Amino acid sequence: MDDKGEYRFFNYFISKNSKGSHIGWDVPWIYKLILNKKRTIVPEVNLIKNIGYNFSPEGQGAKKFRKLKISKIDISNHRFKKINLNLDYDIFLRKSFYHRNNIFLLIKNKLLKIFKTYFCHS
Repeated sequence: MDDKGEYRFFNYFISKNSKGSHIGWDVPWIYKLILNKKRTIVPEVNLIKNIGYNFSPEGQGAKKFRKLKISKIDISNHRFKKINLNLDYDIFLRKSFYHRNNIFLLIKNKLLKIFKTYFCHS
């Protein structure tokens, strides 16, 4: 892990997990992949729909991915090329999941949400 945000992310969740708090299956799995220098294959298009949240995800990151367009891959005439590391995708993941916002920005956004909830109803 060469990114401070990534380190903080895993340190926080793995510590919670080791103390008995359930954090889901994905964070420990990704952490184990990183520790063992394993790779995953990610298709260029989204192939799945998450039906487990019923449009009320508990995780903040999940909200970003609720309405992804589902695609299909036709592999009948596809020749697989050499698999390469996709650094752009790694950067995307770091920014989407591991990068924590500035505390002042978090407070500002929370206050705006509260304001809208209580003062902007018609």
